[in-house]
Amino acid sequence: MRLLVSLALAVGVLSAETQTVDLARYSVPDGWTRTEVPRTSVSHSQVDQKNGRYCQFYVWLSMGSTGNLDSDFATEWDTLVVKNLGALKPLPREANRLNGWQAKAATAIADKPAGKTSVYLQTFSNGNKRMTFTATTNQPAYYQPIIDAFFASIALTEAPSAPSAPTPPPATLSGKTTNFDDGWVATEQSDWVRATKDSLVVLIHYRLPDIRAFNNLDEATNFVWNQLVAPRYRSFSNVWIRRSFWSDGDAFHGKYFAQADARDRDGKPVHVALFKDGTYGKWIEVISSDRATFQNRITTVQQLDGTNWAPLVKLGVYNKFAVTAADIIGSWESASGAAVQYYEVYTGNNAGMAYSSSTNSFVFRPDGTYTNVYKGAQNLQDGRGTQFHGETSNGKFNVTNWEMTLTNRFKGATHAFAVQFEAVKGGRILHVYRGNIEEFHLFKRQ
Repeated sequence: MRLLVSLALAVGVLSAETQTVDLARYSVPDGWTRTEVPRTSVSHSQVDQKNGRYCQFYVWLSMGSTGNLDSDFATEWDTLVVKNLGALKPLPREANRLNGWQAKAATAIADKPAGKTSVYLQTFSNGNKRMTFTATTNQPAYYQPIIDAFFASIALTEAPSAPSAPTPPPATLSGKTTNFDDGWVATEQSDWVRATKDSLVVLIHYRLPDIRAFNNLDEATNFVWNQLVAPRYRSFSNVWIRRSFWSDGDAFHGKYFAQADARDRDGKPVHVALFKDGTYGKWIEVISSDRATFQNRITTVQQLDGTNWAPLVKLGVYNKFAVTAADIIGSWESASGAAVQYYEVYTGNNAGMAYSSSTNSFVFRPDGTYTNVYKGAQNLQDGRGTQFHGETSNGKFNVTNWEMTLTNRFKGATHAFAVQFEAVKGGRILHVYRGNIEEFHLFKRQ
């Protein structure tokens, strides 16, 4: 009987479809169900309900390498296996190099209430890119020949190798510097704000990679890690990406976090952590001498709830710089708007949209005078139609570090505002606040 089963499976393997996905070409048995998740993976599966068995292959689209094969494999095992099946120890399997790619493979068995699941994972890496393939089944004895044939069929195209040393971070630019009362010193640089205190270095990145395609925070964090962090280090070990859906928050306030031990561009050992606070936060990189220093000086991040996030969230405030009169000479503007769509309760018919929008423009001149033009439009669906309104102010301005005064505002009054710069790629945002009464977030018109 065992011989007949093996023979039948061998025949099935011979009758296979060749697939091409991303950098890979491979074969799967005819008739298996193919499922594609855009920008993430392609899977092939067979479910035999009559005999209570299944097998599924996953081809995970290529991503940037963490720097070497071992850390690439560890990252993929943690993300793809541990996340779904628990803390399983990988048992090594043979894996052959392909076309200049190194390979590492392992298997494990998860003992779940619904039964045992065998998982196989193989990662290929060339130091610049990595690509991973997985297989899961509840009957490895039956599917083993097909699983072995799947992994043996994999072929990868050439991919550019990683440079021998990563590109060094840009030198400090002649940007603004802020000395904060708590001892931190922040400096504008071309790709980030660099804040330092004693031996700690914090990079507040300007870039916000597009993570809308990812449903889980850990997948998004892994993607950004490979975009912002990995290319600037020689190697990584003990890579850990915090798993969970909306950790310590909802869809807009979840906490993204990853950390690893690393070698910087000079080969010096350091600890690197990457964090983002919710949808609208900036990606913050924390570089310390080792993990213990990060935990003692910043915080210890837990896998589940219970992390004290406040010290990490606070790091975002160091993108803050004083304003001088010379800094704001020129034209600045902002725009905002909001809308609400109404529907009839009983019929569901469209009942119109209420909306409001406004623009503010400021011109600050070398002679100390300014002009502020405000324009607005609104329709409250109250029968009056769209109403337009506006106001123009002309007066003098005065700036002293964190405060600005404007004369001849509404009814000739002089108003005092708190002002500060936020550094962004290629420029700055001018934040202007008058308590809770009014505020502007202005971009300089080129």
